[in-house]
Amino acid sequence: MNGIEILKYCVFGYSFLVGLITFTISDDLRNPKIFKKCLIASIVSFSIGVLLELTNILNIDKGMTILLMSISSIYLGYFYLLKKLFRTWKGTDPYITSVSSTIGGTPIGGLWTKYPRTRKIMWTDFLFSFAQLLLPIFTIIGLMILIIEMNK
Repeated sequence: MNGIEILKYCVFGYSFLVGLITFTISDDLRNPKIFKKCLIASIVSFSIGVLLELTNILNIDKGMTILLMSISSIYLGYFYLLKKLFRTWKGTDPYITSVSSTIGGTPIGGLWTKYPRTRKIMWTDFLFSFAQLLLPIFTIIGLMILIIEMNK
């Protein structure tokens, strides 16, 4: 294994780790401090992706490096946009539902962020949860297909 291979695994591993952490603590992303830390890590990942894309060190299809390195940025962008829309529509922060969630039930909360005791789960929380999960996935898949088609 040469240096380029090691670099490839390290940078894609970093991007995967940032995306995984951002996704798993999504209940805590409504806390501005946690969101900001995730955003900084995502910006670093995106910046590395831009640098690697411009230099083409990794010898990967044009556009694929920057896409893989910006997965967490795409997720955070959708989360922020959907959270703002939800807050404007319902006047409260959205709750990311889990398997045990029921309409009218009490939200569980994240590791570091709790919901008010008066907050009840609404059907729109399920809508938010599905949208914040599926929109980034469909966007990334669509961009991958577009990049593959453009590189033919």
